[in-house]
Amino acid sequence: MSGDIVKVEENLLLTEEILSDLGLSEDLSLLDQITEVRIELDGVKVQHDSIDKTTATYISQIHVNNMATSLVRIVEDALGYYALPEQSVGANELPIGPLFARQLIRAIHDQTCDLVEIKNQLNAHLSRSDAVEPSTAPDLNPSLLPYNENQDI
Repeated sequence: MSGDIVKVEENLLLTEEILSDLGLSEDLSLLDQITEVRIELDGVKVQHDSIDKTTATYISQIHVNNMATSLVRIVEDALGYYALPEQSVGANELPIGPLFARQLIRAIHDQTCDLVEIKNQLNAHLSRSDAVEPSTAPDLNPSLLPYNENQDI
């Protein structure tokens, strides 16, 4: 997961929007993880005179990769609140149902979706869910990944 600091900053904002969309923007565990990414992001921006530019670039890239991975993990954790199969039916339906949450997690694992696509799919699902009961709302765009109802996360 390579990228640059600007991309991490954009993905950080996307992650916060996704948490808000899922109604989890006040979850302390997820907020702690977001704070850790923010601290690491601030640390990457610091100039160190004691190391050469090549080393600084290498260290920066390690941090960028780590932050990108952390942001994906935060989104997976947030979706996990809705994807837990052991919850009783209806307990984890709003704002998304467990099947859709598991599909999004599977798309992340399979690397068929990035955070932008996850956000777009979530927005599309939530806009349809306003008019449709969550348990009957359409699932993830089938062209993105094959869906096997019996497949575990």
